[in-house]
Amino acid sequence: MQRNFEEGMQGAVSGVMATMLDLEIRTTGQIAPLLHTELVCGSVGFAGPGIAGTVYLMATDSLAAGAVARIFGGEAAKASEADKLDLVGELTNMIVGEFKSRCLRAWPGCHLTVPTVVCAPMIRIESHEANLSFHLFFQTVGDPHHFSTRTHILINQEQT
Repeated sequence: MQRNFEEGMQGAVSGVMATMLDLEIRTTGQIAPLLHTELVCGSVGFAGPGIAGTVYLMATDSLAAGAVARIFGGEAAKASEADKLDLVGELTNMIVGEFKSRCLRAWPGCHLTVPTVVCAPMIRIESHEANLSFHLFFQTVGDPHHFSTRTHILINQEQT
């Protein structure tokens, strides 16, 4: 089951990044580029009968600024903090919506929460209740932008 969720998340991230930002991405398995750098972290939760979880999108500030420039035009260096936060929240929402379409059909009635976004030089995310968790690392092809997704899911085995 975890492999299906991981593949679904990879597909959701690839699809949203290609459609919305015209970016090709690849998985890297490397956390180092995300350490000791300013991160913009969006989160969207989902819940329904028998399942609940949260997906976090952790992007470097440079990726967020570049995404703002791609969507709104202009220079990445001039992207406002508000635009970066808004865009990461929207990307997170689209990724989780696509993940829901790909992986959560077995849980009808599953709904998404509104996005939440924070900025910090170091973000540590843990779940003490999830019975399924995974962390995926990505890089945009052709430039040095790195980001990751972290997913925590609690599945009520009695209802599956």
